[in-house]
This record gives sequence, C-alpha cells and structure tokens, in this order.
Amino acid sequence: DFQMLIKYLSGCDLFKDLPPHVLEETSRALEWRRCYSDEWLCTDGQPLTHLYLIIAGRMIQTAGTYTVVRGAAEVRGAQVSRVQKYVVGYRELQDRGGLGDPGSWEAVNYVWSSKPETTAEVFVLAMNDLRTILQRAEFEERIRLLREFPLTRDRSLQELSEPSRVSRGGQKITLYSLFEVKELPRHYMFYQQSEKYPPETAMISFVISGDIQLKSRGLIVETVSTGTLVGEEALDGDQYTH
Repeated sequence: DFQMLIKYLSGCDLFKDLPPHVLEETSRALEWRRCYSDEWLCTDGQPLTHLYLIIAGRMIQTAGTYTVVRGAAEVRGAQVSRVQKYVVGYRELQDRGGLGDPGSWEAVNYVWSSKPETTAEVFVLAMNDLRTILQRAEFEERIRLLREFPLTRDRSLQELSEPSRVSRGGQKITLYSLFEVKELPRHYMFYQQSEKYPPETAMISFVISGDIQLKSRGLIVETVSTGTLVGEEALDGDQYTH
C-alpha cells in the first residue's frame, strides 16, 4: 500500500523532513531489492551513486583504507552493524550539506564498504534521481517565494527566467538564480553594522520564517520576523545601518 510506504519512509532520517509532495515523488523513485552476503553494495572510496535504505535484515559495514583516512575508523577491517531504517550513504551526504544542498554532492565517496550479514532487503535510490527531485522542488519553492519578495513579486515566470545584468564565469545568469533559499543556524551573522560591500558581494535578505535581531553598537534595537526585508542599504551602495 502506497500510503503505508509513505508513513514508513517518514520515520526514516533521510525522508522525515521532506515536504509531503517531495516525499511522495521520492518514494516513486525507490527500487526494492533483495541482496545477499556475497554481494558488496558499495566499497569505501567508491563514488556515491546510490543510497540504500535497510528494510529487513542486517548490513555489515567494514572499514578500508579510505575509511581510516576519513577518520571514521582507527584500523582497516573494523566493522559496524546497521539495522532497519539505516540509510547507507546518507551520512556522507550530510557531510556535504545534506538534502538542502544537492549541488555540492559532486565527488562524494562511500566511507564504508557495505554488504548484508546474511540476506537483506533494501530500497535503492539513485543519487541522480534524488538530485533531480530536490532541485526541481527547490526551484518551485524559490519561484513561489520570489512572488512574495517585494522586489520581484510583480514579475512573471518568464521575466524571472530572463538573463540578469550579472555575469558569472563570463555568462549572464538568470534573474531567479540571483536568489538562494537558505536555512540559517541560530546566531548566524549576516553582516556587521557600518560594513559596506561591493555590489557583487553585498547581500539583501528576505525573512521567510523565524526572527532576526538587529543590533546597533552591540545592543539589540529591534527584532524583525517573516516578511521583512533586511539589508536594503545595499541597493544604494550604503553602509549597513545595523
């Protein structure tokens, strides 16, 4: 039953924070597979091409030279046992920004060699499929937010997709590509009062959710929240006020 599958996946670390429509699309890209103890799913140092969600049985991960070099084990041959709902390959992705930054997944390698202890069942998810799903979802979310952003809310999708006046690597980039959606940790510093950056590095931020504290001379003078534009001074080439 498809809904039972969705419920099961939502309890796994890899999938639990995905929006419902992204989770549903990702679940359709999964492939069920039974594997055996003489079959290596992946070897340490090998490029990460698939994720393996354990749904039955036990997986043994063995340290190799790459595992030791990465500091994940002290000696070659060390072993750890993985059980149901563990995702082989996910920890490596977390070290590269996790699901929030699929653009940084290039040149990621498996840290451990993995194979079943006896017989195991897994869901297999191709990295290319997951990257495509997440990037498409991120694009749709970015366009939705740009239609709320004061400086772009009146622009059509066609206008947002047109080349901007900004060049990177010798090419004009699209207007929507100028904007990034980021989840920032507590105490993140956007910039400091009186700083002034050149146009190519100055930042303007629009608060999607959460609160931002504005400070003057080290003291909190205001707390702003969802819907607030922060750093507008950069539009005029001025110093940041807070």
